[in-house]
Amino acid sequence: MVRTEEELVVKLRGSKVPFFLTDAETRLDSSDYPFPDGKAPVQCRLVGVELEKLEAYTSGNRSIILPHGKGWFKAKAIGIPHGVSQPILKEGRLHSYFLTSDRIGSGTLIWGFSTVEEAESEFRWMERIHDVAPSPKPVGVAFFRNLSVKEFKDRIELFDYLNSVDMKRLLEGFEKNGRLIDAASVYSLQPTDIRVDEVLYGFISPELERTVDLKDCKDYLKWLGSSCGRNLRLLHDSNILHGSILRYGGVMTNSHVANHLVNKDATWITDFHMSQETDDDRLKMVELECLTHVMNPLESAEKIGRSRFKPTPPLATHVFSEFPPSSYIFHSLEEYRPSSAGEQLAEAFIDGVEYGYFRRKVIHVEATVRRELLEKAVNLKHELWKTLNLPDGMQRGDTVVRELMSRKKSQASNAV
Repeated sequence: MVRTEEELVVKLRGSKVPFFLTDAETRLDSSDYPFPDGKAPVQCRLVGVELEKLEAYTSGNRSIILPHGKGWFKAKAIGIPHGVSQPILKEGRLHSYFLTSDRIGSGTLIWGFSTVEEAESEFRWMERIHDVAPSPKPVGVAFFRNLSVKEFKDRIELFDYLNSVDMKRLLEGFEKNGRLIDAASVYSLQPTDIRVDEVLYGFISPELERTVDLKDCKDYLKWLGSSCGRNLRLLHDSNILHGSILRYGGVMTNSHVANHLVNKDATWITDFHMSQETDDDRLKMVELECLTHVMNPLESAEKIGRSRFKPTPPLATHVFSEFPPSSYIFHSLEEYRPSSAGEQLAEAFIDGVEYGYFRRKVIHVEATVRRELLEKAVNLKHELWKTLNLPDGMQRGDTVVRELMSRKKSQASNAV
């Protein structure tokens, strides 16, 4: 049975999340905006106001996607879908939080939203990159004027506070210590919202070899890697970094498989909030190396990727959306030879990345194989999540998944 794009997204995202439309200043460059001008989607709690509840699929914790035409409309940085840290809409004013020293991105952020500067910069990069590489189509930006924020050092301090107050005290805190700032969201249209890392989880499923021929898996992963590698090369040929900076004793990067989209036909590169111009070939090679293994759950992907592309000196790798580890030690950068079927799959993907980047070509694989492997990988990932008792919508959890799978394997061995 051939599944539709939305059916595959449901397998990956699970239940829809609620959002509301509120007043905002919208600056639109496309007719693909699905809401009235001057209205913007927000994920928040309502206090003293009633609004129609709408629903969409989640795409990362602060973004939503909606089927739109032949693709998907994405609204990025529109609040938080649930939990104690949700922004609050009271009497027409949004309330959220401002982190001053969190170890993520630039270190300062508006909880659930973008700053005006960040949103405008990302939109400009989206416009430029859309002309040079397969990527989402820019639609517009919305501005939330005079959003009230309460400041905290980092998310640890924020959640300690939120878990200690009720709604009355929380609102009193905004009245007493809140300050007004402008926030923003970014909108785009993309062919899919299936991320490459999500598909790769299907290839670490214990059920894989019972379901799909290993040769077809290797062919598909070579195609997938080559398409992602070519995408990155198109950026680098225009002297654009996907987004990497030297920080925390290593490199923080957006160049990873969770920032490439895939459907049965092609891949697209996405997420440009840290993009920048560069003619630094070393940083370009760092981004290539990161693309081979960061957020990649395939077996030994990091060892294989780092053995291919050795930055000088070796760098620790952090992801912009995650809290970096306090220390990072990598002992072996010698040539790595796959010794299992899982490692062969990782090698196939990395072979593809290398081919696509250096040859600027995508390896040919029959459309029927691409469609079959995409659907089976999504189904296998869905079943793996059920086995590990993970929430359907959880994304970017390669470290957690590997640890849980290791525990399951250990428990099974002990039972025998």
